[in-house]
Amino acid sequence: WYSGLGLRYDEIYADYELYQKSCGTEEEKNSIKRLIGDYLEIKDFVNAEKWIRQLSEHYGDEDTEVQQYQGLWNEIQNCLEEIRRSINGKEHIVVNWVDALRYDELSNMEYLCRQVQSGINFERMYTPTPYTNAVMKALIAGKYIIDDKAFMMTQDDYKDGKLWKYLESHGYQFAISSPVFWKGSFYNSNCGIMQYSYEERAWVPSTVVQFDAICRLYEAKERCFYIIHNLGETHQPNSNPLTPTEKKWSGSDLLQLIQDRMGQIIQSQKYLDGQLQYYGRFYQDIRCNIYMSDHGFFRKEEPICIEGYHHVVFSICSKGVQGRNIQTMFSLVSFTELVEKILEGDLSGLNKIHDKDYVLIERDDVYGQGLCRSLKKDRRRVDLSFIQYRGIVTKEDSFVRLATGKEFYFRNDESENLRDDERYKERIDYLRSLAGNKYINIYKEKKYQEAVKLYQYKDWHVSEDIEFIE
Repeated sequence: WYSGLGLRYDEIYADYELYQKSCGTEEEKNSIKRLIGDYLEIKDFVNAEKWIRQLSEHYGDEDTEVQQYQGLWNEIQNCLEEIRRSINGKEHIVVNWVDALRYDELSNMEYLCRQVQSGINFERMYTPTPYTNAVMKALIAGKYIIDDKAFMMTQDDYKDGKLWKYLESHGYQFAISSPVFWKGSFYNSNCGIMQYSYEERAWVPSTVVQFDAICRLYEAKERCFYIIHNLGETHQPNSNPLTPTEKKWSGSDLLQLIQDRMGQIIQSQKYLDGQLQYYGRFYQDIRCNIYMSDHGFFRKEEPICIEGYHHVVFSICSKGVQGRNIQTMFSLVSFTELVEKILEGDLSGLNKIHDKDYVLIERDDVYGQGLCRSLKKDRRRVDLSFIQYRGIVTKEDSFVRLATGKEFYFRNDESENLRDDERYKERIDYLRSLAGNKYINIYKEKKYQEAVKLYQYKDWHVSEDIEFIE
Protein backbone atom coordinates (compact mmCIF):
# COMPACT_ATOMS: atom_id res chain seq x y z
CA TRP A 1 0.00 0.00 0.00
CA TYR A 2 1.08 3.51 -0.78
CA SER A 3 1.62 5.51 2.41
CA GLY A 4 3.47 8.68 1.42
CA LEU A 5 4.70 10.85 -1.41
CA GLY A 6 7.23 8.24 -2.47
CA LEU A 7 9.03 8.77 -5.77
CA ARG A 8 8.36 11.82 -7.87
CA TYR A 9 8.51 11.78 -11.62
CA ASP A 10 11.52 14.10 -11.69
CA GLU A 11 13.45 11.64 -9.52
CA ILE A 12 12.70 8.84 -11.97
CA TYR A 13 13.80 11.02 -14.87
CA ALA A 14 17.03 11.74 -12.99
CA ASP A 15 17.61 7.98 -12.73
CA TYR A 16 16.98 7.71 -16.48
CA GLU A 17 19.66 10.33 -17.09
CA LEU A 18 22.05 8.28 -14.93
CA TYR A 19 21.22 5.24 -17.06
CA GLN A 20 22.03 7.13 -20.24
CA LYS A 21 25.41 8.13 -18.81
CA SER A 22 26.08 4.54 -17.69
CA CYS A 23 25.47 2.89 -21.06
CA GLY A 24 28.45 0.78 -22.02
CA THR A 25 29.91 0.84 -18.53
CA GLU A 26 29.85 -1.57 -15.61
CA GLU A 27 27.19 0.57 -13.94
CA GLU A 28 24.63 0.07 -16.75
CA LYS A 29 23.08 -3.03 -15.21
CA ASN A 30 22.54 -1.32 -11.87
CA SER A 31 20.99 1.65 -13.66
CA ILE A 32 18.46 -0.61 -15.38
CA LYS A 33 17.67 -2.35 -12.10
CA ARG A 34 17.16 1.05 -10.45
CA LEU A 35 14.65 2.05 -13.16
CA ILE A 36 12.78 -1.24 -12.75
CA GLY A 37 12.51 -0.53 -9.05
CA ASP A 38 11.37 3.03 -9.69
CA TYR A 39 8.53 2.00 -11.96
CA LEU A 40 7.44 -0.83 -9.71
CA GLU A 41 7.30 1.59 -6.78
CA ILE A 42 4.93 3.94 -8.60
CA LYS A 43 2.96 0.97 -10.01
CA ASP A 44 3.75 1.84 -13.63
CA PHE A 45 3.76 -1.74 -14.81
CA VAL A 46 4.01 -0.75 -18.48
CA ASN A 47 7.46 0.77 -18.09
CA ALA A 48 8.56 -1.75 -15.45
CA GLU A 49 8.01 -4.53 -17.99
CA LYS A 50 9.84 -2.52 -20.65
CA TRP A 51 12.97 -2.27 -18.49
CA ILE A 52 12.80 -5.93 -17.44
CA ARG A 53 12.81 -6.80 -21.15
CA GLN A 54 15.73 -4.42 -21.63
CA LEU A 55 17.62 -6.24 -18.88
CA SER A 56 16.85 -9.60 -20.46
CA GLU A 57 17.84 -8.54 -23.98
CA HIS A 58 21.09 -6.98 -22.80
CA TYR A 59 22.32 -9.66 -20.38
CA GLY A 60 20.52 -12.79 -21.61
CA ASP A 61 18.00 -15.15 -20.04
CA GLU A 62 20.76 -17.25 -18.49
CA ASP A 63 21.84 -14.39 -16.22
CA THR A 64 20.90 -15.12 -12.59
CA GLU A 65 19.60 -11.61 -11.87
CA VAL A 66 17.61 -11.58 -15.10
CA GLN A 67 15.95 -14.84 -14.02
CA GLN A 68 15.13 -13.33 -10.63
CA TYR A 69 13.46 -10.33 -12.24
CA GLN A 70 11.57 -12.54 -14.68
CA GLY A 71 10.33 -14.65 -11.78
CA LEU A 72 9.28 -11.53 -9.90
CA TRP A 73 7.46 -10.24 -12.96
CA ASN A 74 5.55 -13.51 -13.35
CA GLU A 75 4.43 -13.29 -9.73
CA ILE A 76 3.28 -9.70 -10.24
CA GLN A 77 1.38 -10.68 -13.39
CA ASN A 78 -0.39 -13.50 -11.58
CA CYS A 79 -1.39 -11.15 -8.77
CA LEU A 80 -2.67 -8.49 -11.18
CA GLU A 81 -4.59 -11.07 -13.18
CA GLU A 82 -6.33 -12.24 -10.02
CA ILE A 83 -7.33 -8.63 -9.28
CA ARG A 84 -8.59 -8.14 -12.84
CA ARG A 85 -10.74 -11.30 -12.78
CA SER A 86 -12.16 -10.40 -9.37
CA ILE A 87 -13.26 -6.88 -10.34
CA ASN A 88 -14.62 -7.53 -13.81
CA GLY A 89 -18.15 -8.82 -13.93
CA LYS A 90 -19.16 -6.92 -10.79
CA GLU A 91 -21.81 -4.20 -10.55
CA HIS A 92 -19.32 -1.44 -9.79
CA ILE A 93 -19.43 2.00 -11.36
CA VAL A 94 -16.03 3.62 -11.96
CA VAL A 95 -15.55 7.32 -12.70
CA ASN A 96 -12.19 8.20 -14.21
CA TRP A 97 -11.80 11.88 -13.40
CA VAL A 98 -9.03 13.51 -15.44
CA ASP A 99 -8.13 16.83 -13.87
CA ALA A 100 -7.74 20.05 -15.89
CA LEU A 101 -8.28 18.44 -19.30
CA ARG A 102 -9.73 20.91 -21.78
CA TYR A 103 -12.37 19.53 -24.12
CA ASP A 104 -10.39 20.72 -27.13
CA GLU A 105 -7.32 18.76 -25.97
CA LEU A 106 -9.06 15.39 -25.66
CA SER A 107 -7.61 14.40 -29.05
CA ASN A 108 -4.13 14.40 -27.47
CA MET A 109 -5.19 11.28 -25.55
CA GLU A 110 -6.01 8.62 -28.16
CA TYR A 111 -7.22 5.87 -25.82
CA LEU A 112 -9.38 8.20 -23.75
CA CYS A 113 -10.76 9.74 -26.93
CA ARG A 114 -11.79 6.29 -28.20
CA GLN A 115 -13.45 5.45 -24.90
CA VAL A 116 -15.35 8.73 -24.85
CA GLN A 117 -16.53 8.31 -28.42
CA SER A 118 -17.55 4.68 -27.85
CA GLY A 119 -19.96 5.71 -25.11
CA ILE A 120 -22.68 8.29 -24.68
CA ASN A 121 -20.60 11.37 -25.36
CA PHE A 122 -21.89 14.65 -23.95
CA GLU A 123 -20.38 17.06 -26.44
CA ARG A 124 -21.67 20.14 -24.59
CA MET A 125 -20.95 19.32 -20.96
CA TYR A 126 -19.89 22.30 -18.85
CA THR A 127 -18.54 22.61 -15.35
CA PRO A 128 -20.43 25.21 -13.29
CA THR A 129 -17.23 26.35 -11.54
CA PRO A 130 -13.79 25.72 -13.04
CA TYR A 131 -11.72 24.36 -10.19
CA THR A 132 -11.52 20.92 -8.61
CA ASN A 133 -12.94 21.41 -5.12
CA ALA A 134 -16.02 23.22 -6.43
CA VAL A 135 -16.62 20.47 -8.99
CA MET A 136 -16.71 17.82 -6.26
CA LYS A 137 -19.43 19.83 -4.54
CA ALA A 138 -21.39 20.03 -7.80
CA LEU A 139 -21.09 16.26 -8.31
CA ILE A 140 -22.01 15.17 -4.80
CA ALA A 141 -24.47 17.87 -3.78
CA GLY A 142 -25.67 19.19 -7.14
CA LYS A 143 -25.07 22.70 -5.86
CA TYR A 144 -23.80 25.92 -7.40
CA ILE A 145 -20.93 27.64 -5.64
CA ILE A 146 -22.80 30.97 -5.26
CA ASP A 147 -26.54 30.43 -5.66
CA ASP A 148 -26.61 27.34 -3.43
CA LYS A 149 -23.85 28.58 -1.12
CA ALA A 150 -21.67 25.58 -1.90
CA PHE A 151 -18.69 27.75 -0.99
CA MET A 152 -19.70 27.11 2.64
CA MET A 153 -19.67 23.32 2.30
CA THR A 154 -17.02 21.22 3.98
CA GLN A 155 -16.22 17.59 3.29
CA ASP A 156 -18.21 16.69 6.39
CA ASP A 157 -21.29 17.94 4.52
CA TYR A 158 -20.82 15.57 1.60
CA LYS A 159 -22.73 12.75 3.26
CA ASP A 160 -25.83 14.93 3.08
CA GLY A 161 -25.39 15.43 -0.67
CA LYS A 162 -28.06 14.01 -2.92
CA LEU A 163 -25.62 11.78 -4.83
CA TRP A 164 -24.32 10.30 -1.59
CA LYS A 165 -27.82 9.61 -0.29
CA TYR A 166 -29.00 8.18 -3.59
CA LEU A 167 -26.07 5.77 -3.85
CA GLU A 168 -26.52 4.71 -0.24
CA SER A 169 -30.21 4.01 -0.76
CA HIS A 170 -29.36 1.80 -3.75
CA GLY A 171 -26.71 -0.27 -2.02
CA TYR A 172 -23.63 1.47 -3.38
CA GLN A 173 -20.62 2.50 -1.34
CA PHE A 174 -19.09 5.83 -2.34
CA ALA A 175 -15.31 5.64 -2.61
CA ILE A 176 -12.51 7.75 -4.04
CA SER A 177 -8.79 7.49 -4.64
CA SER A 178 -7.30 10.95 -5.00
CA PRO A 179 -4.14 12.87 -4.13
CA VAL A 180 -6.25 15.94 -3.32
CA PHE A 181 -9.37 15.13 -1.33
CA TRP A 182 -9.03 14.44 2.35
CA LYS A 183 -8.80 10.88 3.58
CA GLY A 184 -11.76 10.67 5.94
CA SER A 185 -14.18 8.05 7.17
CA PHE A 186 -16.28 8.32 4.05
CA TYR A 187 -13.38 8.19 1.60
CA ASN A 188 -12.28 4.63 1.07
CA SER A 189 -8.81 5.59 -0.10
CA ASN A 190 -5.36 4.67 1.13
CA CYS A 191 -3.43 7.50 -0.52
CA GLY A 192 -2.33 8.77 2.88
CA ILE A 193 -0.51 11.88 1.72
CA MET A 194 -2.62 14.70 3.10
CA GLN A 195 0.12 15.95 5.39
CA TYR A 196 1.85 17.36 2.33
CA SER A 197 1.05 20.63 0.56
CA TYR A 198 -1.19 20.70 -2.50
CA GLU A 199 1.78 21.52 -4.71
CA GLU A 200 3.67 18.49 -3.38
CA ARG A 201 0.62 16.25 -3.78
CA ALA A 202 0.24 17.34 -7.39
CA TRP A 203 3.37 15.28 -8.11
CA VAL A 204 1.79 11.99 -7.02
CA PRO A 205 1.73 9.66 -10.05
CA SER A 206 -1.72 8.66 -11.26
CA THR A 207 -0.49 5.07 -11.42
CA VAL A 208 -0.35 5.13 -7.63
CA VAL A 209 -3.95 6.35 -7.50
CA GLN A 210 -5.09 3.79 -10.08
CA PHE A 211 -3.40 0.93 -8.21
CA ASP A 212 -4.95 2.09 -4.95
CA ALA A 213 -8.36 1.99 -6.63
CA ILE A 214 -8.08 -1.51 -8.10
CA CYS A 215 -6.84 -2.89 -4.78
CA ARG A 216 -9.81 -1.33 -3.01
CA LEU A 217 -12.21 -2.67 -5.63
CA TYR A 218 -10.61 -6.10 -5.24
CA GLU A 219 -11.23 -5.98 -1.48
CA ALA A 220 -14.73 -4.48 -1.72
CA LYS A 221 -17.50 -6.51 -0.09
CA GLU A 222 -20.28 -4.49 -1.72
CA ARG A 223 -20.96 -2.58 -4.91
CA CYS A 224 -18.85 0.56 -5.24
CA PHE A 225 -19.31 3.89 -6.92
CA TYR A 226 -15.62 4.61 -7.28
CA ILE A 227 -14.03 7.91 -8.37
CA ILE A 228 -10.42 7.65 -9.54
CA HIS A 229 -8.94 11.13 -9.58
CA ASN A 230 -6.01 11.51 -12.01
CA LEU A 231 -4.24 14.80 -11.33
CA GLY A 232 -0.57 15.60 -11.79
CA GLU A 233 -0.13 14.67 -15.45
CA THR A 234 -2.89 16.87 -16.88
CA HIS A 235 -2.89 19.52 -14.16
CA GLN A 236 0.15 21.58 -13.35
CA PRO A 237 2.96 20.62 -12.99
CA ASN A 238 2.05 18.31 -15.94
CA SER A 239 4.70 15.84 -14.83
CA ASN A 240 5.68 12.48 -16.26
CA PRO A 241 8.76 10.25 -15.92
CA LEU A 242 9.77 10.51 -19.59
CA THR A 243 10.53 14.24 -19.85
CA PRO A 244 12.12 16.71 -17.41
CA THR A 245 9.58 18.74 -15.42
CA GLU A 246 9.88 22.40 -14.55
CA LYS A 247 9.34 22.44 -10.78
CA LYS A 248 8.17 26.04 -10.68
CA TRP A 249 4.50 26.05 -11.65
CA SER A 250 3.34 29.27 -10.04
CA GLY A 251 4.85 32.68 -9.66
CA SER A 252 6.04 35.50 -11.82
CA ASP A 253 4.90 34.46 -15.28
CA LEU A 254 2.65 31.40 -15.36
CA LEU A 255 1.29 32.29 -18.80
CA GLN A 256 4.75 32.29 -20.37
CA LEU A 257 5.65 29.09 -18.51
CA ILE A 258 2.62 27.29 -19.94
CA GLN A 259 3.31 28.50 -23.47
CA ASP A 260 6.94 27.39 -23.21
CA ARG A 261 5.94 23.97 -21.89
CA MET A 262 3.14 22.94 -24.26
CA GLY A 263 5.29 20.09 -25.57
CA GLN A 264 5.65 18.67 -22.09
CA ILE A 265 1.95 19.22 -21.34
CA ILE A 266 1.02 17.13 -24.37
CA GLN A 267 3.64 14.49 -23.51
CA SER A 268 2.20 14.20 -19.99
CA GLN A 269 -1.32 13.85 -21.37
CA LYS A 270 -0.13 11.05 -23.61
CA TYR A 271 1.69 9.33 -20.75
CA LEU A 272 -1.48 9.34 -18.63
CA ASP A 273 -3.43 8.08 -21.64
CA GLY A 274 -1.21 5.00 -21.82
CA GLN A 275 -1.72 4.35 -18.11
CA LEU A 276 -5.50 4.72 -18.43
CA GLN A 277 -5.40 2.11 -21.19
CA TYR A 278 -3.38 -0.27 -19.03
CA TYR A 279 -5.48 0.10 -15.90
CA GLY A 280 -8.73 0.25 -17.84
CA ARG A 281 -8.59 -3.51 -18.36
CA PHE A 282 -9.09 -4.06 -14.62
CA TYR A 283 -12.59 -2.55 -14.75
CA GLN A 284 -13.58 -2.72 -18.41
CA ASP A 285 -16.35 -5.29 -17.78
CA ILE A 286 -18.29 -3.73 -14.90
CA ARG A 287 -21.71 -2.10 -14.78
CA CYS A 288 -20.58 1.30 -16.01
CA ASN A 289 -17.53 3.44 -16.68
CA ILE A 290 -17.72 7.22 -16.71
CA TYR A 291 -14.94 9.35 -18.15
CA MET A 292 -14.86 13.03 -17.27
CA SER A 293 -12.74 16.10 -16.71
CA ASP A 294 -13.54 18.78 -14.18
CA HIS A 295 -12.28 21.98 -15.79
CA GLY A 296 -9.75 23.28 -18.28
CA PHE A 297 -6.95 25.79 -18.10
CA PHE A 298 -5.88 28.83 -20.07
CA ARG A 299 -3.35 28.33 -22.83
CA LYS A 300 -2.94 31.90 -24.08
CA GLU A 301 -3.58 35.42 -22.91
CA GLU A 302 -7.35 35.65 -22.81
CA PRO A 303 -9.52 38.17 -20.94
CA ILE A 304 -11.70 35.41 -19.56
CA CYS A 305 -11.42 31.85 -20.80
CA ILE A 306 -15.01 30.56 -20.78
CA GLU A 307 -14.73 27.63 -23.20
CA GLY A 308 -11.22 26.73 -22.11
CA TYR A 309 -12.13 26.68 -18.43
CA HIS A 310 -15.73 25.42 -18.47
CA HIS A 311 -16.13 23.04 -21.44
CA VAL A 312 -15.26 19.56 -20.16
CA VAL A 313 -15.13 15.91 -21.22
CA PHE A 314 -17.96 13.60 -20.17
CA SER A 315 -18.97 10.17 -21.45
CA ILE A 316 -20.96 7.20 -20.10
CA CYS A 317 -19.83 3.72 -21.18
CA SER A 318 -22.32 1.12 -20.02
CA LYS A 319 -22.97 -2.53 -20.85
CA GLY A 320 -25.13 -3.03 -23.90
CA VAL A 321 -25.43 0.68 -24.66
CA GLN A 322 -24.56 1.85 -28.12
CA GLY A 323 -22.39 4.93 -28.36
CA ARG A 324 -23.96 8.19 -29.43
CA ASN A 325 -23.39 11.92 -29.16
CA ILE A 326 -25.59 14.20 -27.09
CA GLN A 327 -25.40 17.79 -28.22
CA THR A 328 -27.78 19.25 -25.64
CA MET A 329 -26.27 21.83 -23.30
CA PHE A 330 -25.44 20.05 -20.02
CA SER A 331 -24.01 20.93 -16.61
CA LEU A 332 -22.11 18.77 -14.11
CA VAL A 333 -24.66 19.99 -11.56
CA SER A 334 -26.97 17.36 -13.12
CA PHE A 335 -24.54 14.54 -12.33
CA THR A 336 -26.81 12.83 -9.80
CA GLU A 337 -29.67 12.72 -12.30
CA LEU A 338 -27.37 11.00 -14.79
CA VAL A 339 -26.33 8.43 -12.17
CA GLU A 340 -30.00 7.80 -11.40
CA LYS A 341 -30.62 6.98 -15.06
CA ILE A 342 -27.66 4.58 -15.05
CA LEU A 343 -28.94 2.69 -11.99
CA GLU A 344 -32.47 2.65 -13.38
CA GLY A 345 -31.06 0.97 -16.48
CA ASP A 346 -32.72 3.53 -18.74
CA LEU A 347 -30.28 5.70 -20.68
CA SER A 348 -32.88 6.98 -23.11
CA GLY A 349 -34.07 10.54 -22.83
CA LEU A 350 -30.85 11.82 -21.29
CA ASN A 351 -31.15 15.01 -23.27
CA LYS A 352 -34.31 15.83 -21.32
CA ILE A 353 -32.57 16.03 -17.94
CA HIS A 354 -31.31 19.52 -18.70
CA ASP A 355 -34.25 21.17 -20.47
CA LYS A 356 -32.63 24.55 -21.11
CA ASP A 357 -30.62 25.70 -24.10
CA TYR A 358 -28.00 27.27 -21.85
CA VAL A 359 -25.95 26.51 -18.74
CA LEU A 360 -25.27 28.73 -15.75
CA ILE A 361 -21.64 29.24 -14.76
CA GLU A 362 -20.37 30.77 -11.51
CA ARG A 363 -17.05 31.31 -9.84
CA ASP A 364 -16.21 32.56 -6.37
CA ASP A 365 -13.15 34.67 -5.68
CA VAL A 366 -9.82 32.95 -5.24
CA TYR A 367 -9.26 32.39 -1.52
CA GLY A 368 -6.11 30.32 -1.03
CA GLN A 369 -3.25 32.22 0.54
CA GLY A 370 -0.60 30.72 -1.73
CA LEU A 371 -2.50 31.42 -4.93
CA CYS A 372 -3.40 34.96 -3.88
CA ARG A 373 0.26 35.69 -3.21
CA SER A 374 1.19 34.16 -6.55
CA LEU A 375 -1.30 36.38 -8.38
CA LYS A 376 0.19 39.45 -6.75
CA LYS A 377 3.58 38.56 -8.22
CA ASP A 378 2.27 37.60 -11.66
CA ARG A 379 2.15 40.87 -13.55
CA ARG A 380 1.24 39.35 -16.90
CA ARG A 381 -1.41 37.00 -15.60
CA VAL A 382 -4.87 38.09 -16.74
CA ASP A 383 -6.45 39.67 -13.67
CA LEU A 384 -9.97 38.57 -14.55
CA SER A 385 -9.25 34.84 -14.33
CA PHE A 386 -9.79 34.72 -10.57
CA ILE A 387 -12.41 37.37 -9.86
CA GLN A 388 -15.87 36.24 -8.80
CA TYR A 389 -18.26 36.05 -11.74
CA ARG A 390 -21.47 34.57 -13.02
CA GLY A 391 -22.60 34.01 -16.55
CA ILE A 392 -24.42 32.04 -19.22
CA VAL A 393 -23.10 29.79 -21.98
CA THR A 394 -25.12 28.72 -25.03
CA LYS A 395 -24.13 26.96 -28.23
CA GLU A 396 -23.79 30.28 -30.01
CA ASP A 397 -22.48 32.72 -27.43
CA SER A 398 -21.56 33.41 -23.81
CA PHE A 399 -21.95 36.22 -21.31
CA VAL A 400 -20.07 36.85 -18.05
CA ARG A 401 -20.36 39.57 -15.44
CA LEU A 402 -17.64 40.01 -12.84
CA ALA A 403 -18.19 41.15 -9.28
CA THR A 404 -16.38 44.33 -10.29
CA GLY A 405 -19.17 45.04 -12.77
CA LYS A 406 -17.11 44.44 -15.89
CA GLU A 407 -18.95 42.40 -18.53
CA PHE A 408 -17.92 40.19 -21.41
CA TYR A 409 -19.96 38.97 -24.36
CA PHE A 410 -18.48 36.53 -26.84
CA ARG A 411 -19.64 34.89 -30.02
CA ASN A 412 -18.35 31.35 -30.54
CA ASP A 413 -14.57 31.72 -30.81
CA GLU A 414 -14.18 34.27 -27.97
CA SER A 415 -11.84 36.32 -30.13
CA GLU A 416 -13.38 39.68 -29.23
CA ASN A 417 -15.39 41.11 -26.37
CA LEU A 418 -18.56 42.44 -28.02
CA ARG A 419 -20.11 43.82 -24.83
CA ASP A 420 -20.39 47.35 -26.29
CA ASP A 421 -21.55 46.31 -29.75
CA GLU A 422 -25.04 47.77 -30.20
CA ARG A 423 -26.03 44.91 -32.54
CA TYR A 424 -26.11 42.56 -29.53
CA LYS A 425 -27.61 44.85 -26.91
CA GLU A 426 -30.93 43.00 -26.72
CA ARG A 427 -29.20 39.62 -26.62
CA ILE A 428 -26.84 40.75 -23.85
CA ASP A 429 -29.72 42.11 -21.80
CA TYR A 430 -31.45 38.73 -22.08
CA LEU A 431 -28.36 36.74 -21.05
CA ARG A 432 -27.72 39.14 -18.18
CA SER A 433 -31.21 38.48 -16.87
CA LEU A 434 -30.58 34.72 -17.00
CA ALA A 435 -27.22 35.01 -15.27
CA GLY A 436 -28.62 36.77 -12.20
CA ASN A 437 -27.02 39.37 -10.00
CA LYS A 438 -26.23 37.63 -6.70
CA TYR A 439 -22.62 37.48 -5.47
CA ILE A 440 -20.71 36.44 -2.36
CA ASN A 441 -19.83 39.26 0.01
CA ILE A 442 -16.10 38.63 0.39
CA TYR A 443 -15.85 41.36 3.02
CA LYS A 444 -18.23 39.41 5.24
CA GLU A 445 -17.05 35.82 4.69
CA LYS A 446 -13.79 35.05 6.53
CA LYS A 447 -12.91 32.45 3.91
CA TYR A 448 -12.13 35.24 1.46
CA GLN A 449 -9.89 37.43 3.58
CA GLU A 450 -6.96 36.78 1.23
CA ALA A 451 -9.16 37.76 -1.71
CA VAL A 452 -9.88 41.08 0.00
CA LYS A 453 -6.13 41.71 0.25
CA LEU A 454 -5.75 40.81 -3.42
CA TYR A 455 -8.49 43.28 -4.38
CA GLN A 456 -6.71 45.98 -2.45
CA TYR A 457 -3.37 45.15 -4.03
CA LYS A 458 -4.79 45.07 -7.57
CA ASP A 459 -7.03 48.09 -6.95
CA TRP A 460 -10.16 46.13 -7.83
CA HIS A 461 -13.51 47.35 -6.54
CA VAL A 462 -16.76 45.44 -6.06
CA SER A 463 -19.52 46.99 -8.17
CA GLU A 464 -22.21 48.95 -6.36
CA ASP A 465 -24.80 47.50 -8.75
CA ILE A 466 -24.53 43.89 -7.59
CA GLU A 467 -26.48 42.18 -4.81
CA PHE A 468 -25.08 39.92 -2.14
CA ILE A 469 -26.54 36.54 -1.26
CA GLU A 470 -28.03 36.36 2.23
